[in-house]
Amino acid sequence: MTRNGFAQTMPVHADPLSFTNASFRGVNQVTFSYRTNADAAAALLPADLEIEQDPKVSVMFLSYAFSSIGPFREYIHIIHARFRGEEVGFVPHIFISNERGMLAGREREGYPKLLGEIDFDMNQSNVYGLVTARLSRPAGVTLAQGIFRPSELVGEISAANPQIVKVLGLRVVGSAVPGGPLAVCELVPSAGVLGRRNLVRRRLADVYWCVGLLRSASIADHWSHRGHCVLQLRIPAAPAHGNLSIRRVMQRSTAKAGPVVHARPFDTRLWVFKVQH
Repeated sequence: MTRNGFAQTMPVHADPLSFTNASFRGVNQVTFSYRTNADAAAALLPADLEIEQDPKVSVMFLSYAFSSIGPFREYIHIIHARFRGEEVGFVPHIFISNERGMLAGREREGYPKLLGEIDFDMNQSNVYGLVTARLSRPAGVTLAQGIFRPSELVGEISAANPQIVKVLGLRVVGSAVPGGPLAVCELVPSAGVLGRRNLVRRRLADVYWCVGLLRSASIADHWSHRGHCVLQLRIPAAPAHGNLSIRRVMQRSTAKAGPVVHARPFDTRLWVFKVQH
């Protein structure tokens, strides 16, 4: 084998991903946003990024009915920041229930994905009329859980009037020499285009689909919350959220979506930035 014939992920002779752009169908999500301590958030961010006092943090639970890697669920923790004057989301923690999805995130997009147990099904009814979500790692040890009570339909998410959501991943590859400098250390930007139509409240800024393009004329219902809503974060031996404690809960929303395309929109030769030492 020669380098030109290597796959982008290991093993290089048998690519475990075998796709460039991933597609998703039947995507549901619930998002909780809150304010946290600036020092705690700064400790998790590369020095190139800027944050405001009491920065905004979002927690997302997502379920994918089917995709290029099969059905799976995901937990995403996002710090809202600025990079070179633009608003971006930085992902310090992300858990997934699918091995191939973990490989794609870690080795290509710079997302620190780990495997975890994620219980989240918006289509499962219960006598309380609530949407529940839980992240566990290992099974039986709860790291994060949320309860959402829907109240009103905010609007439909569609392909009309798209909104661009920018996310930064931090991709690193360690040195083969013990104690040596990182062989790769770079910020990898991604962009998602989300549609909106008849949206009453500007909540889509809280909806991050990793990297996604929403397609079809009417792809999702977007629901808001009034009243009862709970988000609990725990800090066990393997934290899912660092010290990003909840100071004030801001917004909660859900979206029941259809098809999503995971694109890699930027030419990384132009859009990969080296991290400051």
